[in-house]
Amino acid sequence: MMKKRLVPVPKDDRRLALVIVDVQKKFITDAKDTTLESVKANTPLMLEVISKFREAGRPVIWILFDGATHQDGITEDSNILLDGFEIADSDVVVRKYHMNSFYNTNLSDVIKSFDCDAALLMGMYAQHCVMATYWGAFDQGISPYLMKGGLISTEQKYCDLSVELCKYYTLEELESNLRIHSNK
Repeated sequence: MMKKRLVPVPKDDRRLALVIVDVQKKFITDAKDTTLESVKANTPLMLEVISKFREAGRPVIWILFDGATHQDGITEDSNILLDGFEIADSDVVVRKYHMNSFYNTNLSDVIKSFDCDAALLMGMYAQHCVMATYWGAFDQGISPYLMKGGLISTEQKYCDLSVELCKYYTLEELESNLRIHSNK
């Protein structure tokens, strides 16, 4: 009997949910200049990707960390999103308490409720919560991808390394996927 060979699913065949991890001011309070540079450099593409998902009628899911961070100077207004980011009425919010956004949350159920088999991850920090969420997706039967140019970190080298290590989408690949899987 011949064994069936597994073949990777092409990117255009994936039904993506956008998952935006921890773009909250609490994580840039007293941040290094390199972190603020990363926010400034990567925010425009992130906002463009969010807009493209909404225009295509695809799910936009915000992950918000509840709880204390390891940084001083955190106040109530530190929980708000970074400048320029807004949660729309059509978006979904999932609150988390750990680095991995799937751990002790309903994120997997939310993604699957939209008939999605993959999560496109953006957010901060690339080497911490985004990466933990990336690896955690596999345990949920969800194929994770990073958005190239959609990561924020304490240093740009961690964004670059994350994309080297993981599966990712470019803006061109994403646009192709969203044209195929538009819900509008």
